[in-house]
Amino acid sequence: FWAAHTAGSHQDWLAAADRLQAFFTEMTDSVADLRADLGDTDFGCEIRPWLAKLGCYGRAGNLAVSMMLAERAGDWPVAAADLKALEAERSRLAAMPEQVASGVMDTFLAEVLSQGRSCPAAILTLTCSSPVTRLGDPPGYPARVMTTVTGTITNNDESSLSQVAMSL
Repeated sequence: FWAAHTAGSHQDWLAAADRLQAFFTEMTDSVADLRADLGDTDFGCEIRPWLAKLGCYGRAGNLAVSMMLAERAGDWPVAAADLKALEAERSRLAAMPEQVASGVMDTFLAEVLSQGRSCPAAILTLTCSSPVTRLGDPPGYPARVMTTVTGTITNNDESSLSQVAMSL
């Protein structure tokens, strides 16, 4: 995957990403299969925390690859949503003490997140309401102008990222 990402053609990388996502999907799906097969047997109950972590790694891996694909395609809203979900999965993983794929999945996820994000700069548009003079200041005190500034932070594709408002 990494060789195709850095040195391969775009098609090679897409094919490698597809294979990797199929592997991560298999990781996630195998958890449900194993739980169904083992049920509430002693062994099934004993390995339940490790299966949970395996499923979490599968979801995180899929999100990581999906995020990279979305970034390469310039689909910033999808990339941002995948990043947010990936960060949530990593938080869940960090809270699980069980060891699964030790040194492999955490390294992969860290490498994905260390890649420079190529998201375009957001645009901040601000509008000001009519200013008003603050009432109630003592005589001779310099008057202060109060206004409310509202704005929208958007991507270059004009999808809204955030609304902001502040009183000055």
